[in-house]
Amino acid sequence: MIYFGVTLRSKAVAKNWEHVVADFTRTLNSIYQQTDPDFRVIVACHELPELSRKYDSRVEFLQTDVPTPKTPFEMMQDKGYKLSMIGKRIRE
Repeated sequence: MIYFGVTLRSKAVAKNWEHVVADFTRTLNSIYQQTDPDFRVIVACHELPELSRKYDSRVEFLQTDVPTPKTPFEMMQDKGYKLSMIGKRIRE
């Protein structure tokens, strides 16, 4: 089993949320082109992105309820927290 962990910035701090979602969609499409279908994608985020297509159960979203970061330092803390959420889920 291969795990891909993805952190998404909050819509509230994204300069262009549509661009963030488009990049994320390209990332998912790239992952789904793997030759080995035995993978999982775990995404940590504040808001669930509206995607243009449905993905199967190999994609799992973990929503955080921590406050939206406002400063660059808080953004780094937010990313670290999301990565720890992903790591915990993989260990489960």
